Amino acid sequence: MKKHELEKLLDKYLKGNCNEQEIKLLHQFYDSFQDDELEMQPHEIVELQNDIYYEVDHSISETKKKSIRLQLNPAWVKTAALLVFVLGIGLLAYFEKSPEPLMTSTSLAWVEKTTKNGQRATFELMDGSKVHLNAGSKLSFPEDFEGDIREVHLVGEAFFEVKRDTKKPFIVKSGNIETTVLGTSFNIKSYKNEPDQVTVATGKVKVSSTSNGLTDAVFLEPQQQAIFDQSLEKKNVDLEPYLAWRDKVLHFDRLALSEAVPILERWYGVSISIENEDVLKCKISGKYKNESLVNVLHSMEYILGIDYQFQKERSLLIRGGSCHVQS
Repeated sequence: MKKHELEKLLDKYLKGNCNEQEIKLLHQFYDSFQDDELEMQPHEIVELQNDIYYEVDHSISETKKKSIRLQLNPAWVKTAALLVFVLGIGLLAYFEKSPEPLMTSTSLAWVEKTTKNGQRATFELMDGSKVHLNAGSKLSFPEDFEGDIREVHLVGEAFFEVKRDTKKPFIVKSGNIETTVLGTSFNIKSYKNEPDQVTVATGKVKVSSTSNGLTDAVFLEPQQQAIFDQSLEKKNVDLEPYLAWRDKVLHFDRLALSEAVPILERWYGVSISIENEDVLKCKISGKYKNESLVNVLHSMEYILGIDYQFQKERSLLIRGGSCHVQS
C-alpha cells in the first residue's frame, strides 16, 4: 500500500467512515509489514507515523474541548494500536531490513551521501573505511582517493571507522574544524548553529581550527573530545552519550533541553516549538532505545512537568514545565 493510500484510509478510519472491506485492508497492511512487503520508503513511514500521532492527538483534544464522552470501538483500538506499533517501535526493525535511506548525487567526480531527518545510514568508502551517517547529514567525497590524502567534507554528524594508511592521511573538513587521522574511529558532530565536536573512540586524532587568522590544534586519544565554539577546547568524556546513536539509542546525560530539542527534531523528523523559554535551560537525562516520539515526550512530561500538543503534521508545541518538578 502506498503512503498516500494509507493516509487516506487512516483518515476515514479515524472519522468512523470505513466500511468492512476497508477495515480488512488496514489489517492486511499490518500483515504486509510482518511479511516485509511495504511499498514505502523509511522517511515516508516516519512522516506517516507523525501524521497518525497528530490525528489521534487532535481527535482527543477536540473531544475534550466539547466535553463529549465516547465509547471506543474495540476494533478501532486494536487497529490503532497495531498502526502505532508498526509505525513506532516496529519502525526501527524495518530500517534494518530496508535499503540504505540515502540520496546520492555525483558532480565533478565528487559523490554526496545525504540522510534526511528521521534517517540514518551506513556505507563504505572506496578505501574500505566505514561511515555511519546520522540524521539530517551530508558527506561529500571524491569518487577515488587520488594523491597523498583522503579528504571528505561533512555537514551534520557521522562516526568514522577509518582504514589505516600511514602514507595517506584521512582528513574530514567540517564546519570550523579539520580532523586528521591515519587509521582510527571517531565521531564528528557539526550541525549548523551548533558547536563543532570531535569524540575519539580508538586511536589518535588531530583536530585543528583557524579563527581570527590564528591556527590552533589539539591531539586527542580515546575518551577525549574537542569542541570548537569560538575557540578550540579539549576534555575527557564518557563515550556512551556521544556514540549511542549508532545503536539507535537516544542518550541524554544531563543535557539542556535547548540541546535536546534539535536532536529530537532530527531523530523523529518533526518540528518542535517551546512556549516557555525558561524550560530550555532545564537538564534532562535518559536512554531511549527503539522508543517512539510519544514515549519520549511522556518521559519529559514526568521529568519536567511539560505538556505537549501536536498542532499539525510533523509539528508540535511544548507548554509549561519547570526545572524544579523533581528534586
